[in-house]
Amino acid sequence: MHYRADPARYAKLCSSLFRLTLPRSTPTLSGPRRPLRFGNHTVAEIIAKTLDKYPENIAIRTDGQGNITYRELGESASRLVEHFKTLGVGPGDVVILNLPRSAELVKAILATQMLEVAFVPVDPLGPRERLDDIIRSTSAKAIVYIARGNSLRVDLISTASLSGQNRPETTPL
Repeated sequence: MHYRADPARYAKLCSSLFRLTLPRSTPTLSGPRRPLRFGNHTVAEIIAKTLDKYPENIAIRTDGQGNITYRELGESASRLVEHFKTLGVGPGDVVILNLPRSAELVKAILATQMLEVAFVPVDPLGPRERLDDIIRSTSAKAIVYIARGNSLRVDLISTASLSGQNRPETTPL
């Protein structure tokens, strides 16, 4: 049985991936594995430590928006995490990131990792049918995209939005 056929099983798999750790001396084809660099920490814990340790260092260099520090990145991602929570998105859910390669994509990925949400990056220039197919096959709960005016938006996904009719109200960040 595929995980896509059973959303509860898929959600359980997604949430368990964030806590996946390997024994420190698991043998591999190339010999014994080196000690784990981050120990038994979750991705969210590692991110939080990095943001706290280097708040003034440059996290993202951009051409048009200027440089973004780890503090600014963390604050933006935290706002998005809170927005996800108010919409009912939580650990084990799936979020579609329909964003171009940009600082916004990095912020959205960071937010999903902080919330322990699985994300599926999708090319925003791709056909609508492909996006609908990805939404159906992943049972995604929300989609993040850039709306008119270059603002980051989050929509909860409903059956009505898949048909292209009655698109849900967008919620600005």
